[in-house]
Amino acid sequence: MSTTKAVSPILLELCQFRPHPDLPDAEFRSALRTSRTFLENCPGFAGRTLLYSPSSMLWTDAVRWTSPALAQEAFVRMAEIPDLRPLTEQLVDVTMQHVPRVDELTIGASPAPQDGCVYEVLTYRLKPGVSAGEYRAAMAAFGEAVAPLDGFVGREAFYGEESGLWVELIRYADQAAALRLGPIVMELPAAGRLFDAIDQDSVGIHFGSEASL
Repeated sequence: MSTTKAVSPILLELCQFRPHPDLPDAEFRSALRTSRTFLENCPGFAGRTLLYSPSSMLWTDAVRWTSPALAQEAFVRMAEIPDLRPLTEQLVDVTMQHVPRVDELTIGASPAPQDGCVYEVLTYRLKPGVSAGEYRAAMAAFGEAVAPLDGFVGREAFYGEESGLWVELIRYADQAAALRLGPIVMELPAAGRLFDAIDQDSVGIHFGSEASL
């Protein structure tokens, strides 16, 4: 499920989590639906992509904001709403990241609902000594090589200068495309340059589809 407004997003709030085992699924999903309405009425909200991976039972909530201050304001307000307590008090394995978007490395339009679309959520840091500027150039070249491939839909890239964290939200037409393109992409010369620059111990990778509530 994705919702978008006609505002250029500049900040990604990436939250990954699992519901507490004792939290009833109906209550959990009701809170997610309430959060959708809440977010859509928040100042600075610029879009949301909510993903679920059945294999890992991991949820990924990718919310885009026009300002860090407005994102923080919404976060504080959420804790005050009783109907959202399943999301503020009953989640486990929670990670939260805030990273600005690198607009020049984005491929394709901002995500909108698309049946069957599969996302690859990739997080990582670079090896010591690798400059972010050099990596951006290599990533741009990689994007040019990947964009024409059949089944590749788009990519959003985010980078936190202070944290050194990179986040990529990569979209494929469907699961078959994601599986087929994986080996092809890794054989591209530009992929090798990226792979050599990444600290492999820092890599997190998850696949998910847009959640139906």
